[in-house]
Amino acid sequence: MTELMDHPNPPSTRPVVHDRHRLARRSLLVGVPAVWIAVALAHPVADVGSLYDDLRGKVVIWTTVHVLQLVLSIGLAAGLWISVRGRGGRAATVARCAIPVYLVFFAAFDSITGIASGLAIHHANSLTGSAHEGAVSTAEYLLNNRFTADVSPIWAIGQMALVTAIGATAFALRAAGTTKAAWGCVLAGALASMHAGPPAAIGFAVLAYGLVRADGERA
Repeated sequence: MTELMDHPNPPSTRPVVHDRHRLARRSLLVGVPAVWIAVALAHPVADVGSLYDDLRGKVVIWTTVHVLQLVLSIGLAAGLWISVRGRGGRAATVARCAIPVYLVFFAAFDSITGIASGLAIHHANSLTGSAHEGAVSTAEYLLNNRFTADVSPIWAIGQMALVTAIGATAFALRAAGTTKAAWGCVLAGALASMHAGPPAAIGFAVLAYGLVRADGERA
């Protein structure tokens, strides 16, 4: 009796703690992709030649989507990190190296191309004349420049880092003996790197399934 009272983690409490940790992991692995599926499908699309006209009536949802993506990117990185935590091998190491690179470069891309352009469009909506034209020009530049916008070095590094992190996570799970259904879905989850539209939504769905299944097999 004395030994039981003095034990820092009585055996009877361990299953409860384990269940809580598992519930927290599952909530993260399912919840983040589920929200990002909705965000990806709600993400407005604009043509390069008519960016302001396409987005001026959708500026609130445009800005909201990109703010949410910043938060969701942290959750996605945490889910991948948890999935390779404690695993050895080259693939797991590559995943752990790629995850922070993704966070840094995606944050730069999303903040400038998404949030800043949304603020510029919102500002343009309240102006007239030359001031309006200047704000529109600024918004279009933020969306079209070749340093931080789509098809830019910042964008490309973030994309490649996420694809690498997801792919390396899949191969780390494979090396650990995870079933093909689990690591294969994680690998297909690289579609999530598109972050917007139906392809990205599919990527987040299969990624969530693969990570949850792998977590269950590990448990």
